[in-house]
Amino acid sequence: MRNRLYRFFQLNEGLCDRIFPLLLLFTTGFRVAWLQVPEKDLVFDEAYYVNAARKILSLLTSASPEGDSTYSYAVNGFDPNTEHPPLAKLIIAAFMEIFGDFSWSFRLPSVIMGVLAVTFLYLLVKKISGPRVAFFSAFLYSCENLTFIHSRIATLDIYTVAFMVMGFYFHLDRKMLLSAAFIALSSLSKIVGLLGLGSILAYSTIVELGAKDLKTVRLKKLGMFYRKYLAVFFLMFLGLLWVTDANFVLLDNHHPNPIEHLSWISKYSLKLGVGGYAWNGHVLDLENKTIDKNSIASPPWAWLINEKKIVYYRLSVQEEVDGKVVQRETAAFHGAMNPILIASMIPSTVYLAHTFLKRRDEFSLFLIVWWLFTYIVYYPLAFMNRVLYIFYMCPVMPMVCASTSLMMHRLKLPGYILLAYSSSTFMAFIFSFPVMPFA
Repeated sequence: MRNRLYRFFQLNEGLCDRIFPLLLLFTTGFRVAWLQVPEKDLVFDEAYYVNAARKILSLLTSASPEGDSTYSYAVNGFDPNTEHPPLAKLIIAAFMEIFGDFSWSFRLPSVIMGVLAVTFLYLLVKKISGPRVAFFSAFLYSCENLTFIHSRIATLDIYTVAFMVMGFYFHLDRKMLLSAAFIALSSLSKIVGLLGLGSILAYSTIVELGAKDLKTVRLKKLGMFYRKYLAVFFLMFLGLLWVTDANFVLLDNHHPNPIEHLSWISKYSLKLGVGGYAWNGHVLDLENKTIDKNSIASPPWAWLINEKKIVYYRLSVQEEVDGKVVQRETAAFHGAMNPILIASMIPSTVYLAHTFLKRRDEFSLFLIVWWLFTYIVYYPLAFMNRVLYIFYMCPVMPMVCASTSLMMHRLKLPGYILLAYSSSTFMAFIFSFPVMPFA
């Protein structure tokens, strides 16, 4: 039995490529299932981004979860959500223009971006470690709850993550111009995409300086890479930001240039603060430094145990059972990672660090740098009392899935352990499915 399980998880490499489309069919099906739910309400930050898209199209805005009509005051034809670049909201608006202002239409592009993120994670890992590790990585990522939720609601994070993973894939495939272009698109979706740029520059610097060439040759190659990569990135990033701002953004009643808009984003971001974070994840009020029980913010160390989950949306219906009126929950959208996967982050990252020091393999290094720039970067921000949320883990989770898969492959774990881990991950995913039509 043990040998059969091991052989099952040591899939033929050609078979992995052939059944990967079935995995895509599985992950797409789960994402589009009951995509319209909720039909009349907006989920979490959809109140900002969908209403921003409606304003771009000069449509009526709808109420936020707090009850007010978000951006009802804003000028028609322009993006009022100026704290973020407009690209992702323009994509949402384009789908609404084509298909109409329906719940499924403004969520559909998120589904597409989520499927693309799974696809390019598979291609990225396959490029370095082969189809088996890639398939397992893609399977785990398909079952990652936080990413799954964001790839079926109209928020910006999945755009940033999908474009970032594409940029990473093209970088490892040595298609630098495409890589820079997609990292620019990631940053144009949400400014946090710049963390992807930092990851690539840091990784390339470490690899090039560690090469066996003469120091002058290494520095020359690194300088040439910087010039080409940054030239394409800034041409794409600043050029598209200028075009979109010139047509869809107003700041102080005028169209800002890219520097003005980036300055505004920076100033806005610096204003987002809390009174501090406690070691147990509690948030302190900015004014009186007491525990703020209503805050949805949380520090990065709390994310390791899914502390401070955010309730994005809940929908209940009333039913009469045995003469009593009871509430039955039919939808529950939560901002939280798959608990099995997040528990694997630290062990797999430590293993990667160990293998890098032992083997000096570049893929372990790449994943470690990815982790440093998308997760560890939030620790100094937490100590600076910057507002942080658990969904900032979205760019980290593809790395967690890849590193976990790589660790299990290299350790040659028994089949029953792989089966137990895969089953647990899948069951945690199923139990957290946001819509409960048969409950």
